Amino acid sequence: MKHSRAYAEYLRDILHYATKAQDFLADTTFPEFVANEEKALAVLHALQIIGEAANRLPRRLTQQYPDVHWADITGMRNFIAHGYFHVDLEIV
Repeated sequence: MKHSRAYAEYLRDILHYATKAQDFLADTTFPEFVANEEKALAVLHALQIIGEAANRLPRRLTQQYPDVHWADITGMRNFIAHGYFHVDLEIV
């Protein structure tokens, strides 16, 4: 089943999950983040969703915003998804 979404929905997803990731980390120190597996997994999941949504945006749209590091965003998603065994939370 193929489901087509408008790019605005992907942008809303990016905003929603970026906000969620910030909320997960509010008032959290780095040592607390590393020690809290649930918090770390929640942030990693949010980053994967952000990267996947960014990857689905039309190129004509992303080219209009060259200051946004689109390749880094999608690259982080790919690294978390495929290189999960190398993820360094300090980099995240």
